[in-house]
Amino acid sequence: FTTYEVISIDYDNKETQAFVAKFRAQFKEEPNSYAFQGFDAGLYFLEVLWKNGSYFMESLKMQEKLSSGYQFEKEGKDGLRNSFFFHSAIEAYELQRIKY
Repeated sequence: FTTYEVISIDYDNKETQAFVAKFRAQFKEEPNSYAFQGFDAGLYFLEVLWKNGSYFMESLKMQEKLSSGYQFEKEGKDGLRNSFFFHSAIEAYELQRIKY
């Protein structure tokens, strides 16, 4: 069985473990998917904005973050659409990301 996901959290990743530990220490609870998505979006967009200023829209490159990813494609006349997804499969009775 394989599937596509827009959100996938790899708890074996060292960066994910560090985020979870800091979140637990600060908020005294477990981070939910919204916490991961907010963290990812902040890291992605604020870094691009900081490096490129007001022209950051032309600098949006594909990146994979802790739980989500970004790969923008032009949509319509002036729009952008995030088309990033994780390809996952069940291995040893667990859903795992497929690495390319």
